[in-house]
This record gives sequence, C-alpha cells and structure tokens, in this order.
Amino acid sequence: MNSLRPELASVIKQSVIEDGNPARYRLQTSSDNLNESEPYKTMTFGERNKNKPHKIILVVGETGTGKTTLINVMINYMLGVQREDKVWFEITDDQSDRTSAHSQTSIITVYGFYPQESPVDLTIIDTPGYGDTRGISLDKEIAESFLSLCTSAEGVHEIHAVCLVINATQNQLSDRQIYIFDAVQSLFGRDFAENIVLLFTHSTGAHPKNVLTAVKEAKIKCAVNDKNQPVFFLFDNCQSEPADEDDEDDVQRLNQSWNLSFTRMK
Repeated sequence: MNSLRPELASVIKQSVIEDGNPARYRLQTSSDNLNESEPYKTMTFGERNKNKPHKIILVVGETGTGKTTLINVMINYMLGVQREDKVWFEITDDQSDRTSAHSQTSIITVYGFYPQESPVDLTIIDTPGYGDTRGISLDKEIAESFLSLCTSAEGVHEIHAVCLVINATQNQLSDRQIYIFDAVQSLFGRDFAENIVLLFTHSTGAHPKNVLTAVKEAKIKCAVNDKNQPVFFLFDNCQSEPADEDDEDDVQRLNQSWNLSFTRMK
C-alpha cells in the first residue's frame, strides 16, 4: 500500500477502510436532505467545481441486476483505479443497512461525485431496486419519489442520460421491468429515447443476443446506432472480489472481468 499512487492515497485519507483484498474503502460523504418527509437524500464526495462539465445520470434496474456494483465501477473508473492498485472504492449507501421505515421503502439517493483529479463532475441518481419482494406498489412509490425529486425546488432539474441496467443472461424482461422502464420513458417523453442506454451486467463479454431480443420484444425505447440497433454496454460484476493469487485461472478471470467493465466506461 506504500507504493499507492498519490492521487489514490489522498482519497484513502478521506475514507473508512474495510477488510478485504483488494482493500475496500467506503468513501466518506457529506449528507443533505435528511428530512424524513422527503423521498430522497443526497450524498456528496468532494466539492462541485462549476468550471468543470457536469453530467447527471439516472440509473434504473431491477433488484439483483448488479446496479450497486455498476455505480461503484463508475466511481473507480473516474478515480483512475487500476487492477494493480489492489484497492476498491465504494460510494453506494447500502439500503439494506438502513433501519428507518422511510429509508427502506422508496427513498432515492443522489450521489454527487466531485473528485479534484477528474475532468468531469458526476451526479448519479440511484433508484432503489425495482421489483423486490415488496411488490409493484413499491415500484409505483419509487416512480412518484423520482417525480418529486425532479419537481422539488432543491431537486434535480436536468438529466443527461438514463441507464437501464439489465442482467445480460435474461431471455425475457419481467412485467415489472417493462412497467418501470415505460414509466421512466413517460416521465421524459419519447424524444428522450436517444439519451437512454442499456447496461448489461453479469456479462462474459459475448454478444448479448438473447437479452437484446428481449429488449426489442418488450419495445423498450432507447438510443440506437447507425445500424438502428440498441446502444448497449457490457459489464461484469466481479471487480471487488478477492483474487486467489495462487490460482492463475482465478487471477485471469478477475483481470478479464476488470478489463471488460473498465473498457466499457471509456
């Protein structure tokens, strides 16, 4: 750890360490909007630099798709973390650890990520996992919470991209996935489709033929390329897993996972 690059060492000074290899660090964030009457909260790392470009994205996904890991991949990519650094940073606020009834239902977390070294400031709107065991009534509650966030005076009034997170192994989208993806589109209008991208998680890197077919059959509107095919990106979800240094196959597997996900961030 003594050879860690200075830019990462400075981040660690602001972080709380967790056991593990790679060493895992929870970024220390400041929290705002903690009023229990609000259906959202903000967690901020660093200070917003108004001279930098500022991108705001909404991340939507069903419970179990790996949305939390994906958000942390974004954070580590922006910090310039490399596999050989043997560190992993996490900004996500695990909702399963919360105790209040309010936070366990429909709360949305807005992550402001403003590292000094990054050329871009990023805000990530993280919705709770849709389609969990609490039913479609919760899904509707989350949609209403997002609407509240967008209409509140202190909320978010501009979004540059919507990321629909889907497991790459799916052969069919669930009714609840279709419901919430349609709800998101209805909030922004049909013209916003070019700003909606597909993020396929738990991918081996193979062409996601089956899940692309499922998306088309569900008539999900999203950005398309010059061949009129959906714009998508592939990610694996193993970046924070500890590697068995004595097992060459395991090391190779995790290196491939890292390269797949971080290449797609470019």
